[in-house]
Amino acid sequence: MAAALLGTFVMTLDALIVNVTLPSGVGSAAA
Repeated sequence: MAAALLGTFVMTLDALIVNVTLPSGVGSAAA
């Protein structure tokens, strides 16, 4: 259960980082 929550958190964090570092259009496509 903890592993699943950690995995979801990491994926969400990665998506946020991608959206911040790249232009919004490219970030949304990558995420």
